[in-house]
Amino acid sequence: MTGQHKASQLADEQLDALAHALLDIPRLSYNTRGLVDENKHHGALFRFKVFHRDGEACERCGGTIEKTMLSSRPFYWCPGCQH
Repeated sequence: MTGQHKASQLADEQLDALAHALLDIPRLSYNTRGLVDENKHHGALFRFKVFHRDGEACERCGGTIEKTMLSSRPFYWCPGCQH
């Protein structure tokens, strides 16, 4: 899914996946009690898969990560993985 899809256009399976994905960050924050390490990570070392990585290769498929503006906000995505 890209950020250009409207919720009304999504299938039930896509809506379920979106609902679960939207709750991942709040759950992580809750599970770590909002504590972060010196690198601002919530209890685990990770790096963003696409955020601020436009023009770089996607770690999953090797495609090029793109940046689009949606409602005046930056949206980073991989056309190979998100469609």
